[in-house]
Parts: sequence; C-alpha cells; structure tokens
Amino acid sequence: MDIEKTLKLIEGKIQEIPALRWPCFDYKKNDEEVHLWINDTLYIVEDGFGRDSPEYKRVANSSRRTRVIDTSKQREINMQCLDSCESALQSILRNYEGEDFTSVTSTPTEGTLTPKVFIAHGKDSLALTKLCRFLTQISIDPLVVEDKPSEGRAVDDKVDFYLNQSDCAIILATGDDQIDGKIHPRQNVIHEIGSAQRIFPRKIIYLLEGGTEFPSNISPKVWQSFNQECMEEAFITIARELIAFGLLKSVKPEQ
Repeated sequence: MDIEKTLKLIEGKIQEIPALRWPCFDYKKNDEEVHLWINDTLYIVEDGFGRDSPEYKRVANSSRRTRVIDTSKQREINMQCLDSCESALQSILRNYEGEDFTSVTSTPTEGTLTPKVFIAHGKDSLALTKLCRFLTQISIDPLVVEDKPSEGRAVDDKVDFYLNQSDCAIILATGDDQIDGKIHPRQNVIHEIGSAQRIFPRKIIYLLEGGTEFPSNISPKVWQSFNQECMEEAFITIARELIAFGLLKSVKPEQ
C-alpha cells in the first residue's frame, strides 16, 4: 500500500473515533468495537509503513490496554486508549503534511519521522538542559512532559500518554531527595521508571548522578553514572543505545 493511501485510511480511522466515544450502556459491545477498531488501525499502519517502522511502533504502544473485570472501568480504559491512539495517528499525519507523494513508495523516506525520546527527570537541572540540547543536535526529539499540554489529563495519565508517543525512554536520575541519609532521585522519577519498563521493557537508558542511589524497591537495569558538569560519557552511552534501538544510524567517516 502506498503512503498517500495509508494516510487517507488513517484519516478515516480518526473520523470513526467519536462514534466509539459516544455514551454506550452496552459495555461489552463497545469493548468489541474498540477492539476491532484497534486491530483494523494496526493493520493499516503495518501495511503502509511496515511492522518495524516508528509509525507502527508508536500506534502499537498507544493501543495497549489493561484488561479488567469491571465493565465500566474497562470503558474508561478504552476511552483513554482511543485518546492515545488518536494522538499517535495525528502525529503521523502531521509528519507527512505537505509531502509530495509522486515518487514515494510503501517504504517511508528515511528520516521523515523524527524519533522521540521520553525523558523522566526530577528538578530542573544543568543535566536536563545538556541532555535535551544533545538529543536535539543528533536529530532526536526530547519529550519533557512538563513542557507539554495536559489537555485535561491527570498527572499519571499525562505521563502515560506521552510515553506512548515516544520511541524509547531516558531516565535522568539526579540526586534531588535525601531519605534516611541517602541521596535518591525524586519520587516521580521512580514512578516513571515503572511506567517506562511496562511500555519499553528493552528500550530504556538509565543515567544516575554520582552519589545518588536508586531505592531498593525498584529494579533498574545497567545504568551510566554521570556528573552534571561533564556528561560526555553519558552522551556516548546514549548514542550507542540509540543505535542499538534502531533510532540513530552510525555513519562511517570519509577517508
């Protein structure tokens, strides 16, 4: 399927969302309709861009739903899922807005969609500023939740929403809180580690400020220690991991 046709089908799927949100007392029927809509949408995106594409992965991450017994609670979860899916689909449309498709095939042009990296962080810091600047310089879009609109969402919902719009996550664990004589990251960072591990089990980069410890109730993977004044080693680690994630290409210098 060519990209232009795929984008038109995506527009059609977005137009179907209001009907799925319409108040419905037959929760089981509504759940089945949402399930079918998600499957159809994933098929369209996969057919148009490929299963390994950033477009497919973004929509697939957005469409994940928790299954619960309480039918009314399930509808609430479904509505949140539709919100995330709509945002992911709108993001695809925006990235291809104004594109000339006369010579475009079913494989998207390399680099048309800028990878997005969710950044979990504590207080504003020099490290956060440096990290965002570095990612921007290597054509990666740093996604800092507090800089994004809430659109009526609760804090946890906002974090999950923007996690689902990202391609991976960086945990910037600066030493912001002192607990029992030890320096720990802020609690929101600890919470976001759990959310990121659920969405990106193998695509998280952990940066831990020197002298800071993770609490014993979380299980981060291998982390890179850093100093806010000198973050070169951390940046090398980030670049290496982004290449492994398929979000950044290693370019061999000309001889």
